[in-house]
Order: sequence, then structure tokens, then C-alpha cells
Amino acid sequence: MADGVLPPKKRGIGAMTKLELLYAQKTKKFDEICALVARELGYGELSTLSGEGRNQIEDEAEQYVKQWEETVEMRTPAPPFARSRLYDVC
Repeated sequence: MADGVLPPKKRGIGAMTKLELLYAQKTKKFDEICALVARELGYGELSTLSGEGRNQIEDEAEQYVKQWEETVEMRTPAPPFARSRLYDVC
């Protein structure tokens, strides 16, 4: 192995890339949101719902996530480089 070159990462059952880890975290967080929505809407535990009931909860959770994204976008100012590119486009 050449100096300064790292050996290739070993891939095993427990090894995940950063992207895979982010997707796993995203999935876990969405499951938590679905569980919260189910409880708030009076459905009880998410694991007890049928396929159709779970689909309704997931649809509702997706709406909550979209609303949250829109709220964050409105409160978060665009970085200067993004604003300058916006003017170049317009």
C-alpha cells in the first residue's frame, strides 16, 4: 500500500456508507413521525393498524413533513450565493 493511501474499507453486514446511514436515519425518523400521528389521531399504536390504516397515517405524516419543510424554507434565509444565482436566472 502506498504511503498516504488508506486501505479499502471492509464491507460487511454492519458496514454502511454515509448515504445508507442517512437513509436509515430518515426511515427511522419517518416511522417515529407516523407513530406520533397515529397516536394523535386516536389510532393507537402504529403496529396494530391494518395496511389501509397505515397508508392513511403515512399519507398524513407526509403532509406534516411537507408543511414542516415549507415552514423551514420560509424561516431560513437563502445563502448569498443562492440569491445571486436567483437574480441571474430572473
